[in-house]
Amino acid sequence: MDNRQIQNTDPQIPAHPPALVQLEAVSKRFREGGTERVVLDRVTARINPGEIVALVGRSGSGKSTLLNLICGIEAPDAGRILVEGRRLDTLNERSRTLYRRRGVGFIYQFFNLIPTLTVAENVALPLELNGVPARERRRRVAARLAAVGLADRADAFPDRLSGGEQQRVAVARALAHEPPLLLADEPTGNLDAETGAQVMALLQRLVRHQGRTLVLVTHSPEVAVMADHVWELVDGRLQARGEA
Repeated sequence: MDNRQIQNTDPQIPAHPPALVQLEAVSKRFREGGTERVVLDRVTARINPGEIVALVGRSGSGKSTLLNLICGIEAPDAGRILVEGRRLDTLNERSRTLYRRRGVGFIYQFFNLIPTLTVAENVALPLELNGVPARERRRRVAARLAAVGLADRADAFPDRLSGGEQQRVAVARALAHEPPLLLADEPTGNLDAETGAQVMALLQRLVRHQGRTLVLVTHSPEVAVMADHVWELVDGRLQARGEA
């Protein structure tokens, strides 16, 4: 991907803000039987604070793998991954786990709510893991549920909610610990078109209002059009949608 930008001639003004996420010649391969398959091939890109980026491409093209690399679940075979200027690819597994716990919010296609916990308890979980005191947890949970329109469902269990309501709980949980980076893997893939549009409009509004950065995987053109940038993975390479 060509990331060249017009250079600013004023030395007092930086050419662009520091990247929140920076990928430098990142490669990832998987062995399937006796064959090695290249999933990502020297991918280079930057994601700036406050941006919404949509990753598109055919199934198996490496979109979810790229999300896993950005959050440190997987490590690249080559290249560098920097988040807020910190090398992620050189961290050990424990350090990457702490990075995810504190700096990343996740939204999944199938919600991934814990069925034995109430709505409020699900949203509070990342706060508990980060050691937030009980009084502050209650305050944040109430604020996040109010923001997604579910203040009256705090004591309900996930199986009592509709799919759209469960995904709104997942959005609240992802934002609860105020991470700079949100990652979403097919966030509307398990919802009907109307409900999916409502959830995405809510997520977009909250991301913009709170100044978060969102990277999402989607097959939906309607979802992708909400993004600032649409990147397509083709044969292991990342390119802006529409570029050759």
